[in-house]
Parts: sequence; C-alpha cells; structure tokens
Amino acid sequence: MKPERRVGKVLWWNGKMVAPEQAVTSVFTHSLHYGLGAFEGIRCYKTQDGKLAVFRLDEHIRRLFDSCKILELKIPYSVAEITQATLETVRKSGLDQDIYIRPLIYIGDGPLGVFPTFDPPVEVAIMTWVWGAYLGKEAKENGARIKISSLTRGWVNSTMTKAKMTGGYTTGILAKLEVKRAGYDEALLLDTDGYVANSCYHGPSSTGRSSRRSRSTGRRLCSFRRKTSRDGNPPRRSTPSSWTPFLAATPSTKTGSRTSESVS
Repeated sequence: MKPERRVGKVLWWNGKMVAPEQAVTSVFTHSLHYGLGAFEGIRCYKTQDGKLAVFRLDEHIRRLFDSCKILELKIPYSVAEITQATLETVRKSGLDQDIYIRPLIYIGDGPLGVFPTFDPPVEVAIMTWVWGAYLGKEAKENGARIKISSLTRGWVNSTMTKAKMTGGYTTGILAKLEVKRAGYDEALLLDTDGYVANSCYHGPSSTGRSSRRSRSTGRRLCSFRRKTSRDGNPPRRSTPSSWTPFLAATPSTKTGSRTSESVS
C-alpha cells in the first residue's frame, strides 16, 4: 500500500525542476541493483518569526561530497550548485513546516555488474516532504523503548560505514524489523567489538577509537555526526548561526565561519 506522504510540488533532478511524477528512473539503474549511492537527511524548520531555516546545510552538503569521495562517485555538480539547488527546491516545494530534504546521488542506467566503470552515469535528485519526529510525537514526549539488536554494525573498512551510503542501511532495516516485531520503538546496534555504535537509522558514525585512526574525510563525517547529535535541534524561536535562513532577497552574508545563503 502506498503511504500517504505530503511531498514538495517539485524536485530537483539532474539540473532541472520537475514534478515528482516526472522523475522516472530505469529498472536498469545500477544503484537499484547494487546499492552504491549516497544521500543526506536535512531538516528545515519554521522559526518564531515565520521564516524557514535549514539546519547545518553547508555541513550536510560537505558530508554528501565526502561520502561520494569514499564511494568513488563523481558528482557532476559543484558544492555551491548543490547547495543552491537545495535552497531552490525548498523554496519551490510549497511546504512550510517540518520539511525533510533528501539529496540523493546514485549511478543511473549504465553497465551492470560490480564494476560500473570508472566513469559511470551519476545522477542527482533533491526531494522534499513533510516528516515530523522520527519516532513519532509520543516517543518524543514520553521517551522511546529501545532494544539492543542481535545484528552488528559493520566494520569501517568492510561496509564503508563512514559514508552515508544507500546500501549501508540494510543492517538498520533488518534491525528495525527485529525490534519492532518484539514491541520496541528503536534498535541499538553494537560494533564488532561490542561497543555501542548507533541506532538503526544513523548514518556515518563510529566509536572514538576508530575515528582517531581514520583519515581526514572520515574524521569530518564522524565529527559532524557527533556534534549534530550532541546539539540536537536548536530552539525554533530563534535562528542560530548554524542555520541557513530564508530571508528577503539580499546578498549572501557571512555568519562566523559559515555562509548564510539568502533567497527570496
């Protein structure tokens, strides 16, 4: 049964805005068969003054490119182009609250097999929909029931856990099914050494030990995940410097070390 979902009026697909029903992908899409793709989950909220603000947009887009570097996917657009495309997609979505933004990078219809060639057709989609609290309003207000899953988070150099990879969520899906069947809300996964790793939906993360051994890209991915998890969602009554606000049309402005892109 198709779920009821309030989606944006348009999505950004390979450089142009199209209606969701026009974004049709071939069943020969490589990533559909082999799971090699990357994505981000970005939130956009309405602040007290009624304006929209995207949480940590620059960091999310940078992490998206870092994930693709790990997966050897060459995004055919620059960081600036994807950032602006994300803002434009939100602006034209027609949505005004609890907006979830999903940039998705994947290999399109090309050679099948585990060798997609060194220059496969890489496609980009940026979509939006309304998505409230991940575990639901009740869990947010009263707490969630969590169970340690029997599944283990893969080792960093086997399943490339430092990339927010589409295929990397298979374990999380199975863990979620396991604990939901047992009457719990969420799963907690341990790593291969028995240390707490993450819940079933978290992407790039690791224990402190593996993070210290990682190189620069891995450190950025893990540091961003830990910092975001620690900060949580900033209060909606203000617009912190880590948010990209939707303001009246003005030139881009600098806020500390981050750039706030302003759009109409």
